[in-house]
Amino acid sequence: MKTAKFVLYKGLIQLFLVITVKAYFHQPTFLEPVYDNSSSSSSSSSSSSSIGSSSSSSGSSISRSSSSSSSSSSVVVVVVVLIVVIVVVVLAEVVVVVVVVVVVVVVVVVVVVVVVVVAAAAIALVDENYTSRRDKNKGSNKVFCDTLIHVVVVEIAVVVVVVLVVIVEIVVVVVVVVVVVIVVVLVVVVVTEVSIAIVVAEVVTVIL
Repeated sequence: MKTAKFVLYKGLIQLFLVITVKAYFHQPTFLEPVYDNSSSSSSSSSSSSSIGSSSSSSGSSISRSSSSSSSSSSVVVVVVVLIVVIVVVVLAEVVVVVVVVVVVVVVVVVVVVVVVVVAAAAIALVDENYTSRRDKNKGSNKVFCDTLIHVVVVEIAVVVVVVLVVIVEIVVVVVVVVVVVIVVVLVVVVVTEVSIAIVVAEVVTVIL
């Protein structure tokens, strides 16, 4: 499960890095030549050539802007998908934590009720047996001792079961907390790598 989550996040990060760098490489920078249509219209001797140059430059600028807008839209789509995946994973982890807490509370309540019922039944059994046998055999406490031994054995078994259940619940809660911490760390890593990728893409674009 952890390996699948790590692979998912790593693949999304790599996809985002590739599309981001590609998009920023296709964006025009301030180092590219700016085409001016007024300079071509000022020359009277080469009016036809200046009109052709102006139309070609406007066409190239339009194609560049359309390519830049499409790349930017691709980046936006990837960012949105990445955010949605992260939010869904975090919400799933929160739901798991809530379910585990509810299960722990229910199990503890059930165990407490069982212990109380068993203890009450054992006390009632001991009291009944001791009271009924006391008049018949006043000189012997054998029945009372036997019943008390059975009650003690039952109580010890119940306590052992309660301890085992509590240990299992603690282990489950610890595992869930560790998974949530791992998810939070992965989210921080994703945000950090995306920010670094954007900064590096901007620097490379300016240099080129």
